[in-house]
Amino acid sequence: MNRLTKTWQVSLQHIAERALGKKTGHPLWQKYHSAFPAEYQALVSPRYALKDMLHLEQVLASGNQRISLLNPCKRVDEYRLHFYSRQQRYLDEYIPILENMHFRVMDHVQFPVTVDGITLFIKSFTIKAARSQCASFSKLRIRMLETIEAMMDGMVEKVALNKLLVLTGMSWQEIDVIRAYRNYYLQLGHR
Repeated sequence: MNRLTKTWQVSLQHIAERALGKKTGHPLWQKYHSAFPAEYQALVSPRYALKDMLHLEQVLASGNQRISLLNPCKRVDEYRLHFYSRQQRYLDEYIPILENMHFRVMDHVQFPVTVDGITLFIKSFTIKAARSQCASFSKLRIRMLETIEAMMDGMVEKVALNKLLVLTGMSWQEIDVIRAYRNYYLQLGHR
């Protein structure tokens, strides 16, 4: 174990114990501290690793995929979008969703994390708005995550109208109403 890895793990332990209390934080840290690969530690700060650990715990408990949006990275307008799941997923599952949300994907990585003999996956994308946006991703966070989850669950079509969320701040339900009006209009046969 190199010095940087040891410092990262000690920081993770302190953050987990401070945020969750020693009684909860320490066992969680013990469970995950050696599970994160060096590439992950180089990219993700211990503060965000704690959030990832909590999401991975939810995946372990429920088996359902989880999503989170991490605050700005090195640049103020870039964010990290993390997907957590029990199965390895591929880019062709994510790119239509991200493009139709009006995101520009700057990079992506996938990290396998083995905990209690179970391998989980974190798929991480650096994203920013493709052109303009009505508000920062911090303000749109909840609606963005709800919309992405709805698309992943098949409740919402993966179409370009979803970019209205970033452009106007509309919820996926409001966008779905516009989609219904559009489809009805197209069925009428008007040009």
